[in-house]
Formats: sequence, C-alpha cells, structure tokens
Amino acid sequence: MYKNHGAESAGIQNTLHFATVTIILALLAAIGFAHSQYAIAADKNSPAPDFSLPILTNTSESVSLSSLKGKPVIVNFWASWCKPCRKEIPELIKIYDKYKDQGFNIVGINIDQEKQNADTFVKTFQINYTVALDPQMEVINTYKATGMPSSFIVDKNGVIREIVYGFSDRKKELIETSITALLAE
Repeated sequence: MYKNHGAESAGIQNTLHFATVTIILALLAAIGFAHSQYAIAADKNSPAPDFSLPILTNTSESVSLSSLKGKPVIVNFWASWCKPCRKEIPELIKIYDKYKDQGFNIVGINIDQEKQNADTFVKTFQINYTVALDPQMEVINTYKATGMPSSFIVDKNGVIREIVYGFSDRKKELIETSITALLAE
C-alpha cells in the first residue's frame, strides 16, 4: 500500500541540484562575458582599444591607433547627419592646426554607411586631418560611445585621458585644455 518515496525523492533532489548548479554556472558565465565586454570598452584612464580602418581619401590605405603611439591624439567619432558634429568639426580643425606641429593628431572616424556622405562633408568643411571610415560601426561600438560626436583624448602611451560626448563651448575648452596638458607631459 505504501510506496517507498525515498528513492524517488533522492532522484528529484539530484535533478534539482543539477538544475541549480547549471543555472548558477550559466549566470556566472554571463557575468564573466559581460565583464569581459566592459574590459574592452573605452574608459577614462584605460588603454584605448586599437583599430585599423580605411582612410576616406584612399581606402586602400588604413590608419591604426597603434601607428600613432607616442603622440597625443583625439579619436573623434562623427557622422554627416549629426548637427553638433557640424559645430564641432571647425573647432577641431582649429585645434589641429594650432597643435599639429607639436606632434598632436586627430583621427576622425566617420560612421556613415554611404562613403559619399562622408566625402561631401569632408570637402564642405575642408577637414585637413585623417578621416577613417567605420560604416559597420565596429570601432565606435568597441569604444562604447554614447553620444555624437564623441571624442576620446588619448595620451602618447595609448591611454584614454578624457572622454567628451557632444559639443559645446565648454567642451571645446575641455578638449583644448586636455591637449595642452598632454603636450606638456
């Protein structure tokens, strides 16, 4: 009349234990994955992620951040449709012209999907620093930029010293102050 529930109970407990361990391991793996994603993100005072992208004016050539090591550089993400970028670019050109002879550089990274849009923008604004193309937005996603435009100010050792999202007169001053401090090091 009475069944032995001890064996069934032990089987159920083993199954529950296995399921619990599996869930915990899956959560730990997910946390580890998420943490590894943040490890490559561009954070202030961390190494800037390297990249290699084709240059707008000659797509058979490329520019990489590592090729600019030893010089302070702004990695600036922009797009032709970005209204604040239209205000920022002329100011970046002025900053570039003022400090380029001291070893400072800018790499503008355009995220437009159509190269022609970037071409027209560069010609309209007469951008005289290196412009690279990131139409698949791989590099901007690696940097985890959260606004447009986004400027990552990188020191001569490849460390991000300042991050500037958007553009205003105050942010222009922050960019220039950061560059002069890096050039003085």
